[in-house]
Amino acid sequence: MSPKPKQQSLAVQVGRDQMATLKSYLEARNEDIATVLGGHREAKRLVASAMICAAQSPQLRQCTPVSIARCVMQAAVLGLDLSSGLGEAHLVPFKNACTLIVGYRGWQRKASEIGYNVVSEPVFEGEAFNYTKVPLVLTHTPVLRESDRGELVGVYAAAFRGSELYRAEWVTSEDIAKAQKMSKSPAWQTWPNRMRRKLAISRLCRELSPQRGSGLEKLVQIDEASEAGGRPDPVIDRTVDIEIKPDNTLDAGSHSFHEAPKTYDDDLPPWGFDDSEVYDAETGEVKK
Repeated sequence: MSPKPKQQSLAVQVGRDQMATLKSYLEARNEDIATVLGGHREAKRLVASAMICAAQSPQLRQCTPVSIARCVMQAAVLGLDLSSGLGEAHLVPFKNACTLIVGYRGWQRKASEIGYNVVSEPVFEGEAFNYTKVPLVLTHTPVLRESDRGELVGVYAAAFRGSELYRAEWVTSEDIAKAQKMSKSPAWQTWPNRMRRKLAISRLCRELSPQRGSGLEKLVQIDEASEAGGRPDPVIDRTVDIEIKPDNTLDAGSHSFHEAPKTYDDDLPPWGFDDSEVYDAETGEVKK
């Protein structure tokens, strides 16, 4: 049974108010994001990507604005893109909070910044695979037909410097199942294949650059937080956290703006929100 017109109208208005609040919240942090990224154009692009993610996901719009802002700042610190097509980082709702999930391509990008080309592939029963640690040898001949592959055996990640194999990591299917069971991240249900690759790559990258200040240290910290279901980031929270004042405004350091109205029978909030910027208010579809 399709929703009644009044219910649809209310849902649209709720979505518009949620988007308007989030837009104002992120714009209030635009200077901080621009400082991290080194320019306002890059900051606006990252914020626009976050808004598109929210427009596409009603569950994400229900997350607290501060948790979304925290994830946007984390993506800025890591230098990762939130565009879904790139797969570097994702805004994932977990209960009423947003969690930044770094995709395996985000790990590959950060590894490339310190001189490594990292690849990762799953291995199935029907495929030819050989891996030894000493001497370091890894060969893999994939089976092209899915029907001939058999069960998953594991996933490997390999780091190359130029054409030379520098280090490799092998994760068995049993280890993958254990990691998935222990993780509180909802990403395992949404992108199981990507998360398997990410598991192997993240373990490899921890071995590639364990020292402090290597460029991967913050990535490891954020990844561990996301696997635990998300938790506050003390450094970034000093930038994005705000308080609700008694007069129903949000204090964001040098910025203040009205909170979204609690009812949905009025016009748009006073700051205004142009639905055409991100999505169609009547259909809920993202603008191309």
